[in-house]
Amino acid sequence: MSAAMCGENGRPVATVLLFTVDDNFVIGFITKAGTFKEKALNVNPLMSMAVWKNKKMEVQMSGMTEKVTHMAEVEVLLDKLAEAVNVVDDFWAPVLKYPGDYVGYKFVPDWVRVLDLSSESISESESGFVEFKVEKKLL
Repeated sequence: MSAAMCGENGRPVATVLLFTVDDNFVIGFITKAGTFKEKALNVNPLMSMAVWKNKKMEVQMSGMTEKVTHMAEVEVLLDKLAEAVNVVDDFWAPVLKYPGDYVGYKFVPDWVRVLDLSSESISESESGFVEFKVEKKLL
């Protein structure tokens, strides 16, 4: 998944994130403490994300992030991410390899746009995206 956020002075930053999604469509991710991602989200908790799978689907979304303050919740996120990367052959997750303190985040989109890529009949004259607002707040 790619993510974009704005840090100090509105300067945009983009990155790739490992993520989990729970049954309530809350997306969890981690980063190392002190990274540009953490610094940017401390300044501005708004973020946009894009996920796609070739010939399946593209999902674009934006919303608010919230820092996970309880270390037990961060550990749960770490465990879920470690489980997720273990099912992909030859996948190397750098964030899980480096020593240091982790910071966890929850992201709840308030805007989502989806494109079905399973059909080869996508037309240049139509966007094909289905857009909707999500009426949900962070817990």
